[in-house]
Order: sequence, then C-alpha cells, then structure tokens
Amino acid sequence: MAGAVTAGIAVPPATVVMGVSALVFMAIQYRKNKSTLLEVEQQTWISALDAEAKEIQRQFEMALGLKGMTMVDNLVENLNQYREQLEDAVERTRVRIAQPEAQNRQELVGRLKPLSETGETLTSALNALATL
Repeated sequence: MAGAVTAGIAVPPATVVMGVSALVFMAIQYRKNKSTLLEVEQQTWISALDAEAKEIQRQFEMALGLKGMTMVDNLVENLNQYREQLEDAVERTRVRIAQPEAQNRQELVGRLKPLSETGETLTSALNALATL
C-alpha cells in the first residue's frame, strides 16, 4: 500500500498533467493573441500617421504651388511694366531726335568737329613749345 501511495505521488494523475498542459497552452495562446493585437494596433497607428503625413505633404505641395504661381504672376507683371517703361523711353528718344532743333544741333556738331580737331592740334603744339 505504501508503494501505491508513493507511486501516486511520484507519477501525478493524468488529469493534473492535462490541466497544467491546458493552462500552459492557454497562457501561450493568450500571449500570442495579445502580441498579435498589439501588432495590429501598432500597424493601425502607423497607417494613420502615414496617411496624415501624406495629407500634410499634399497640402504643402499645393501651398507651394500657389506661392510659386503668385511669384511668377508678379514677375510677369513687373516685366510687362518694365517693357512699357522701355517702350516709352524709346518713343521719347525718337521724338527728341526727330525735332528740328536736334537735327540743327547735329549739323552744328558736324561743322564744329573739324574746328575742334584743329584746336586740339594747336593746343598740343603750344604745350610742346611751353615745355622747351
């Protein structure tokens, strides 16, 4: 009898082994499910952050595009104003050249040029004599 009692203690009954095995299996399954749920939750957060980042990038690109368009429009407007100013300046110059007074001045300059050259020659000769 003592041997049977000792054998029962040494070799646990099958129900105890099955119960412990079931508890271990349930603990493993619980950990797997919990880690799987955490991974799913983590992926959900990552996806939400990615979507938000993409939306912010899209909004930034749109704002940058609008800013760029505004800058280009302002540059075109400035260039048009500058072109108009240049055209006005060219027209004023044409009008001045076409005036009879300007033509008379040109003729006068043309007649005075030989006299000016002669005067420069005489001045050089006088300077040369003064240095002697």
